[in-house]
Amino acid sequence: MRAVHDLTHGDLAGAWGMNPLLVVLLPLAVAGWVVWTWRAVHGRRTQAPRHPAWAWSFLAVIVSFAVLRNLPQLAPYLAP
Repeated sequence: MRAVHDLTHGDLAGAWGMNPLLVVLLPLAVAGWVVWTWRAVHGRRTQAPRHPAWAWSFLAVIVSFAVLRNLPQLAPYLAP
């Protein structure tokens, strides 16, 4: 929530300091939503990715980030 608060107030550096993963993934999520909405409005079929590797990769990135940000060696770079 702190990163979202910083983003809504235009503080990109503060948001990066709070949660760099959110700063990276949020534009991708917004772009995906825009493409999905555009396709739905124009009557094209919207399909989820068929291969389950997408979901497992996404889960692996989130879990890895959660583990890495709690390591003392990486705390100055990833922890808030």
